[in-house]
Amino acid sequence: MPHPGDRCRGHPRAAPGKSALSEEKARATEVSSIKGALGHCLGTAGAAEAALTVLALRDNIAPPTINYENFDPSCDLDYVPNKARHAELKIAPSNSFGFGGHNAVLLFRRYENERAKWNA
Repeated sequence: MPHPGDRCRGHPRAAPGKSALSEEKARATEVSSIKGALGHCLGTAGAAEAALTVLALRDNIAPPTINYENFDPSCDLDYVPNKARHAELKIAPSNSFGFGGHNAVLLFRRYENERAKWNA
């Protein structure tokens, strides 16, 4: 069973057979991509990805992979097809892959206010 909130951001240009996730873990992990909704934002793509990742954590929403129409049985992952859904997110990555090998990954964690829990 996956850790609550385990999720992955897909990169639509990934090559077949090059996934860094184990097959079992990948099948139990939500994989979504915002590029289909926004298009390629070039220089602002990383900032948009990071902002939407933080909002997804805040709102416990798994963003959809829109326009997902042709299911490929050899890639049977949970792509959160076409419609956002509730997800208990705690940790989420934000991937940014640029031209010429300029790549970055940020890992965000949901903020939990421990002091507020004790004062409640």
